[in-house]
Amino acid sequence: QPYKDLKPEFFSARLRFRAIIQNFPKTDASVEAAKNLLTSYQMEVDVDNMKKVAKWLDEKGLAPEDTLKEIKQTLRTIFLGSIAVKAEALHNKAKILDKEAVAATDRDEAFSLHKKARAGFKAAAREYRRLQHETDKTKVKLQSLLNAVALYYRAQEWDESFATLDEAEQMLRGINEKSSTSKSERKTNVKRLIDVIQRRANLQFRFFRLPEAIANFREVYKLDSNGSKGKNALQNAALLAYRNANWDLAIELNEEVVRRLKGDFKKKIEWDNANQRIVDAYKAKGNIDDYISALKTQIGRYQRDKSASDKVYAAWGEIARLYRGRGKKRDEVRIWKMLIKDFDKRALPKNGGVEAKVVAEAQFRLMEPNYNKYMKRKLKENKRLRPAKRMKDLQAQLKAMMDVVLGAESKQKNKDTGEEYYQRSGGMYDLYRDNVAIYGARDWSYAAFLYRAKMLIHLARTIYDAPRPENMDEDSEEAYEEFLEKFGGQIENKAIKSLELALKDAEAKGIVNDWVNQLRMAINRYKPAEYPLLKEAKRLTKFPDGTDPGVEKELR
Repeated sequence: QPYKDLKPEFFSARLRFRAIIQNFPKTDASVEAAKNLLTSYQMEVDVDNMKKVAKWLDEKGLAPEDTLKEIKQTLRTIFLGSIAVKAEALHNKAKILDKEAVAATDRDEAFSLHKKARAGFKAAAREYRRLQHETDKTKVKLQSLLNAVALYYRAQEWDESFATLDEAEQMLRGINEKSSTSKSERKTNVKRLIDVIQRRANLQFRFFRLPEAIANFREVYKLDSNGSKGKNALQNAALLAYRNANWDLAIELNEEVVRRLKGDFKKKIEWDNANQRIVDAYKAKGNIDDYISALKTQIGRYQRDKSASDKVYAAWGEIARLYRGRGKKRDEVRIWKMLIKDFDKRALPKNGGVEAKVVAEAQFRLMEPNYNKYMKRKLKENKRLRPAKRMKDLQAQLKAMMDVVLGAESKQKNKDTGEEYYQRSGGMYDLYRDNVAIYGARDWSYAAFLYRAKMLIHLARTIYDAPRPENMDEDSEEAYEEFLEKFGGQIENKAIKSLELALKDAEAKGIVNDWVNQLRMAINRYKPAEYPLLKEAKRLTKFPDGTDPGVEKELR
């Protein structure tokens, strides 16, 4: 207690003050003595004895009415002040403990200090609540309640936090509804109300009460639509609506974010995120027409921004895939061709970026009809021809298939030896490399290598299964079989090498995706020990009916 060293002097003085009051009641001297007596207890912060003195003066009629009234008012002020002082002292001590807890290196010590700090914040909050209920002054009530709100939060007393936040909102709204509240006071209270509702929204989010948090963030935006807190609250509400899978509300709020942040360079990332959430929400709703419309809206927002070409290409690519899924081949092809033309016109880098990936996919998809057409081709014996001409017809069919896959045969000359030789080039085997793999998009590069190998495998198996013309003698038939096996084997070996190169590249880079899994399944049929299947790939593996892969290998 303050002035504790003066206790003997206070004791002696108090006896004299009491004697004056008792012997000369209701005189100027007794009034002065009463004030001095109360002051001595005040200096010791002894509120209880101050109350006893006031009660003694009142019951014994030792002081005038006006003096008693003044004493009671003073005593009331001192009493309320003592609560405030105690609350502040508890708060300051808790803050010190909290800082010590943060600085502590020992885990157990830090935990203990944090626990004590929370207890201190809770005790301080209770004192402010006590002050709130004791005082008659509205401003003191409000400030005490707001202090309790903050302290219960720091004490992690969540039930009390929610209760005081709700009470604070009601009090602030009630004060602002009074006609006696000044304009400046209303403005201040609105700021306080924003802080209260925002704190409650954050707390609701902390406990995954997302609908309530969204509603409170929206209320903050309503109260501060042009301020930074309001804009941040709008972004929070938009994000939470998206995370809560409330797609209609997510679209509405994110559209508002896009509108409010348009042109704000500092908020470019937030603007981009809101745009993407709108598109994702439409996708999640499952209405393809609305989803395509949202993608086109996104394209329109980024069309003139050269730095955002990745977003434009990604959106167009998604639209093309949607048309593909709907069987709208003409619309799909139109978009793929447009993207390829734009990519070449702008000389964008073939570096595996978003734009390059989309264009690699475009090239791959545009080649797909020819691939599918080729994979259906077989060698057929034309029995309408004379037996002597059937072999030439089969040779012509095989040549046509080889022209598609490996390109037309042309005469070449060795520069060193001058020796002439024939070479095939320009077929789909080369085009998959030159038109798809060249973009550096790994997914589609692996897809291209897979299809290259599949075309060769199909060609080899077509050769193996070539019709055996009738009326061949035994020696000719044996030579024919040997030729088919040798020629088909050369092509199949080339396919195996292509598969191995692609798969080894994927393994070296640690890439696992659907195309890589398909590469593994394809090579596994030839080298199961070297390239075992992953569990998922095993479930995906299918073989033609009636053909066991082991038996097929033996037949080869």
